[in-house]
Amino acid sequence: MKKSIDMLGSGEAFAYPFGDYTDTCEEAVKQAGFLCAFTTEYGTVHPGDDPYLLPRIRVNGGCTPEEFAESIQG
Repeated sequence: MKKSIDMLGSGEAFAYPFGDYTDTCEEAVKQAGFLCAFTTEYGTVHPGDDPYLLPRIRVNGGCTPEEFAESIQG
């Protein structure tokens, strides 16, 4: 994971492959130096959430900006 940060030039965020993670995996992401990580659990991020277990709002390729805005507001 540290090599990927070097290769990509950023350790801002990590996406768990297929959303799968364990406590050991979460710790490895932290130790590698990533600032946060995303699961595939549906939801919005709130203050105080674990930055290494962040949920997502799913967006398909046909989603308009207006539809996306509506999905995160409601």
